[in-house]
Amino acid sequence: MKEFKHKREEQRKNQQEVKKFLDYALKRTGHQPKPMVLLEHTETGMKIIDGKQEIHAKERNFTEQHMGKGRKEWYIKNGTMFEGFQDNPQGNGWRQRIQFGTATEADYDQIPTQLKAVFHEAKVCKNKYGDTMSGEMYGDLFTAPITLEELKTYIKRTKKNTAPGKSGIRIDHIAALPEKLQQGIADLLSIPYVTGLGFDSWNDEIVNWTPKEEGNPDINKRRPLMYYEIMRKMHLGVRIRRILKVWLTNGIVDEDNYAFLTGKSTMQPLMIKKLILEHARHHNNTLTMIDIDF
Repeated sequence: MKEFKHKREEQRKNQQEVKKFLDYALKRTGHQPKPMVLLEHTETGMKIIDGKQEIHAKERNFTEQHMGKGRKEWYIKNGTMFEGFQDNPQGNGWRQRIQFGTATEADYDQIPTQLKAVFHEAKVCKNKYGDTMSGEMYGDLFTAPITLEELKTYIKRTKKNTAPGKSGIRIDHIAALPEKLQQGIADLLSIPYVTGLGFDSWNDEIVNWTPKEEGNPDINKRRPLMYYEIMRKMHLGVRIRRILKVWLTNGIVDEDNYAFLTGKSTMQPLMIKKLILEHARHHNNTLTMIDIDF
């Protein structure tokens, strides 16, 4: 696979060079490079963070705070995890009662008040026919191995040349493999489905902080982009459309959920809002964004 990976990487680099030239020739706005200087608001004023190592150190600290460093973990007391989250008969029983809506007041008393509503909504939903959703409704989606045809279909519809995870493997590399090696990838992705076991390396994630506003070096004016291992994304991506089909067939997903359904985008409701506001302004209406609730 390494040979095909290197060949595909060279092709990708050549494509990137061509794109840079076309962007320059057509005067298109290219990708903005990561800032080499950051600004941070402190109690004494504005602090300049300069230098690669200094920026990386600040970003590590910034990421730790973003991911909850120092946050009180309600589910751990005196070094012991809350029984409901433990992998034992008592924990399994607690989670099943939450899942099937049979939890008692004593079960909910173990959850912080501000989180009780979340666990109340965690129970299994009912479909449009009034039947409680069950594993049988999904058929063999989560137990059958991934076929080569499934993998090929997924690769065809998936966007290429996206940022890789820690391993450096891209979807482009897998797309460039001969059929025999693609079958090996399909077999590898099937292991969690047929055995219930996962891969530790899939848990590695990369956080990259990108500016919210172009040209603004304020450290607080950035958003995190998470880069996952491509194999981890493929594992679920191969089956996601079939899962969505089950949800749509049973009517448990609102068709107005533009942020999730295939073929829809959050841009659509935004455009609807924009058109409503433009119409309101044209007719001197006092309608505002706050009046429009989706």
